[in-house]
Amino acid sequence: MTAAISAVPEAPGSGQPGPARKKAPSARSKARRRAVEVLFEAQQRGVDPVEVAHDTQVRLGFTLHPHTMELVRGVREHQADIDALMVTHSRDWPLDRMPAVDRAIVQVGTYELLAPTVTPASSGSETTLEQHKPPQRGIAAGVVISEAVALAALLSTEASPAFVNGLLDAIARATGESQ
Repeated sequence: MTAAISAVPEAPGSGQPGPARKKAPSARSKARRRAVEVLFEAQQRGVDPVEVAHDTQVRLGFTLHPHTMELVRGVREHQADIDALMVTHSRDWPLDRMPAVDRAIVQVGTYELLAPTVTPASSGSETTLEQHKPPQRGIAAGVVISEAVALAALLSTEASPAFVNGLLDAIARATGESQ
């Protein structure tokens, strides 16, 4: 007679079957979520997201994670380029029709996909998001998209994860970030 293999993992330390533990979100995952929250609030209030981040720090009594600030500043600085990519690849979904949370999630994801390609523009000190494969970056497109989909599942509607996945995948493919 053979021993049956349990499909339920053991509860830690008990030797008995039990529910699997969920992996705790990383500091960067938490920073992404906070950046989405800051961008969402800024859009709702019609104010600068960096101002909202500062107000949040004062209200909560601690400094936001540096990655949160990088994302908030990056989205603000490259808003026009990010929004143009979103409009181009969202097929029949103008920005003002997208749920605000989804819009903030995709803005953060788009910035993370293209952040390594931020370079000085030829005129003045402005920067633009060039659309080519970044020379270096530790975050793969699949990870960026997966993180964004997880945020959509947590913060938005039932249909949002599929929408966020499709839009970010289209942006990644169009900009050469999908490898």
